Amino acid sequence: MLTPCAVPGTPTAAASVPASTSTPASYSPLLPPLANRGPMKKPPPIVRSLDLGLQMLLMLNEHESVTVTQVAQELDISRSTAHRGLSTLQGRGIVTLSPSGSGYQAGPTLLEFIRPRSLDPGFRAAVQPYLERLANATRETVHTAVLLGAQVLLVNGQTPSSLPSRSDRVALRAGMIRPAHTLSAGKLLLSRLNNEQVIELFPSEELFALSSHTLRTRRALIAELDRIRQAGYAINRGEFDPRFAGVSVLLPGLTWRDQVSVMLSLPISSGSDAKLHDLADQMRAVISSFSARGPDDDVSDHRG
Repeated sequence: MLTPCAVPGTPTAAASVPASTSTPASYSPLLPPLANRGPMKKPPPIVRSLDLGLQMLLMLNEHESVTVTQVAQELDISRSTAHRGLSTLQGRGIVTLSPSGSGYQAGPTLLEFIRPRSLDPGFRAAVQPYLERLANATRETVHTAVLLGAQVLLVNGQTPSSLPSRSDRVALRAGMIRPAHTLSAGKLLLSRLNNEQVIELFPSEELFALSSHTLRTRRALIAELDRIRQAGYAINRGEFDPRFAGVSVLLPGLTWRDQVSVMLSLPISSGSDAKLHDLADQMRAVISSFSARGPDDDVSDHRG
C-alpha cells in the first residue's frame, strides 16, 4: 500500500518534476500525520509536482519496479504526467529502466544516496589503524558499528595485539546484528535522530529485552537518548549481556548517512561510570584525527 509523502518546497523546487496541466483538478496530496506536533491548523504548502515525484519514489519501496500505467493508476494522474515525472527522475539517475525495459527501478543516484559508504573496503581499511591504537591503549576489545534501521551492525573489530589473551576479555563480534537499543553503539547512533524518527523505528512502546538491564520501553529509550545527546557519548551496563559494559563515541568528520560509532567493551566489573567516562575521553583523543582518506601518520600512538 502506497504511503504518500508531502514535502514543503519552494517555487524553484518544482523543476525537479515538471508540472502538468493534465493533472486532474481534484488531485489532493495525502499528508501523513505528524507525530507529537499537536493539531495542525492548515496543511503545509505543497509543491504539487514535487509531491507527485516523491510519491513515485515511495512506490519503489513497495515494488521492485513500476510502470507508467501503475504510477498513473495509483496516483490518479494521467499517463502523460506519469511518464514525464518518471522521465525527469530518470534524467537525474534517481530511477532507471528495468532490465526488461517495461518499467522503472531504483537508479544509480538513488542507490548511491542510500548506500552506507562506511561498509566499503576502503573506509574499513582507513579506520582499522585507529581501532588497533584504541585496543592497545585501553587493553580492551573495540568495534565500529553502523545503524541499520532499528538494528545495529558491528563492522570492524580489534582486540589488543600486544597483550596476552584474557579470559574475561570480550570476544570479537564483527558481523553481529542486534537491536540498537541494547548496545551503547546503537543508542549513540539513535541519539543522532530526532524523537519523531525514533518513534518511526520503534512503533511499539514495549521494547525487546536481551537482559534484565535492557531498556524496556520506548519512553525510557527516548529519555536515555536525551542524556546521550547532552553527554556526547553513550554507555551500556549489562543491557546486551549482563557480564559486559560498553562505551561508544562517534567517529568524527562523517556525513549524516555515514555516521559510525566506535564501541569499546569490557567486563562489567571494570566498567564503573567514572571509568567509562574516562574511556570516552581517551577514545575521542585517539580518533580525533580520523579521516576517511586514511590515518594521519603524525598522530601519537596514545599508549595507556
